[in-house]
Order: sequence, then C-alpha cells, then structure tokens
Amino acid sequence: MMKPLAQSTPEGTTTVDATAGAFYAQNGYRVLRGLIRAEAITAVHNVLAHEVYANSAPLKRHLSLTKDPHAYVATADGRTTVANALLDPHMQTETPTLRRALIDLICTTAVADGLASIDDARAYVVRQIILFFVSPGTDTHIDGWGGDTVPPGGQITLWIPLEPVTPENGPVGIFPWPKGQLLSDKDLGIDINRGTPDEIYNRYHDALKIAIRERGIMCTVPQLDVGDLLAFSSLTPHMSLPPRREGLTRMALQVLIRPLRSPWHRSIPQALAGDVRYRQPYCAKIGTRWRVPHSAATSTFKWLWQSIR
Repeated sequence: MMKPLAQSTPEGTTTVDATAGAFYAQNGYRVLRGLIRAEAITAVHNVLAHEVYANSAPLKRHLSLTKDPHAYVATADGRTTVANALLDPHMQTETPTLRRALIDLICTTAVADGLASIDDARAYVVRQIILFFVSPGTDTHIDGWGGDTVPPGGQITLWIPLEPVTPENGPVGIFPWPKGQLLSDKDLGIDINRGTPDEIYNRYHDALKIAIRERGIMCTVPQLDVGDLLAFSSLTPHMSLPPRREGLTRMALQVLIRPLRSPWHRSIPQALAGDVRYRQPYCAKIGTRWRVPHSAATSTFKWLWQSIR
C-alpha cells in the first residue's frame, strides 16, 4: 500500500513524506492526501446552498469576467445544478459568507505544512480563486501564462476537489514537468512577436503540445478524494478532461498562490522577451508586520491572516 504524503492526526497536525520536495522539483506536481478538513468542505457546500444557489443576483464568472446569472445543466440523477464557474467568489460583495468559508478551508496549518514540504517559501498571497461546478474541458495549457513569478515557475496552483474526482467526471490531466523549466519561443521554433494575444497564446500552446509528445511525456490523471489537494507549478502543462457522459458534476476549487515577497511578470511573453519590469507583490511591510491591502491576498499561515483581519 502506498504511503500517503500527508496524514491528518487527531491534534490537527500532519506528517509529511520527506521525498515530496524532490518529487515536486522533478515532476512539477504533487498530490497531498488528506490535508483539507471534511468539516471545511461541508461548510463550503452549506454556504453555496443558501448564498449562491438560492441567490438570483448575477455573480462574476470565470471566462466571461462579467457578472452573469446562473446557467444550469441537468445532472445524471434528474436534478439541475449551476454550471458556470465563479471567479474570485472570496472578493464578491454578494458572497461574504462564502469568502469566510474559503479562507477557513485554505488558510490552515495542514495546508501550510503540505506547502512547506514541496516549496521553500514561508508565506503566500492568493492571486485567484475559481470555483468550478462542472469540468470546463480545457485543452493543455500552463497557468502562469497570464502572470507568474520572477523567475517563472514559482506560482503554485492548489486544486482542491469538493467532491470525489474520478476518470468519469472530468479529472485533471498532468504532464510531469521539471519545476521552473520554461520553453522559449526559440526552443519551440515559433514567433510570439506577431498576432493578437489569443493567436500568440494558441501558437505557443500548440507548439508546447508537440514538444510534450516528442519528449514522450505521459499524462498523469490523479484520482482525488474529498480532503486531497493537488499542487502543481505554474509551468506544469495540464488540462481538464471532459466528463465521460452528460450530467456529471465535478465541483472543485482552483487556487493560484504566489510566494508573498516574490515579484512577478505580467505574462510569460513578457518574461520570454527579457522584460525586467515587474509588479510588486500584493503586500507592504509596515513595522514588523506584513499588511496585505489586496482583499484577495492571504497566507497559508494563520498568523498572517490574523494579523490583517
């Protein structure tokens, strides 16, 4: 039987496999088992029931970037469920209770311990949260394209299932990739200095898919239970597979985090162009404490969140 990476104990602490950091550096991802408290997951579902599903007000959505009403899809058991994902629900004035529930789910000692096992940063800021109700069925891509650390690869995606993820309901496919390895346009034999942003994005990722195939990199599809956490680097190619049949839900959180003090590029094309300009982190040091003025930014360490709330 495989030993889980991290196991919750009655005291709420975790024991972490010492090989996790080396695995993450080599493969660009790691499954962290049992880090998320069951009661925290239940709390999010309860809040969604009364603050989102029962709310007719338009909410900010992923992809559209606008506030839209619910779009529904019929489920396999004859019910209907919301289909259009929420973008940054922790920042929306319409969902204050959900904001608190998400903070309580993410900002825990167990998650901090899991992160410490794969990364040497001691605190993080949250760049973005997406709450998916169904699998979006995305093509192969890297999450750091629209903004990443300097150097690239330091941003981490925390992918947290809110229900079991199986090969049936649209799992995430990961292509193992060394952390920090960014293929340039010259490496891929393409030109990213012409065309619209969408054309450049598609040209780069089409070439990246060819490179993955030529290198013989096999896709890994983790099966995840409620309580697990899948962490992967911003340069790790991945995709969301579609469900095997209509009507299957796949509720999950995608949380993008960066090391607290890390500067960051606006985009991967900016990094490839050698642009030395960067944005400062969402924080400012005041006295001996770090204050985070951006409402989306918290640390996985409770002390940081408690010092600003």
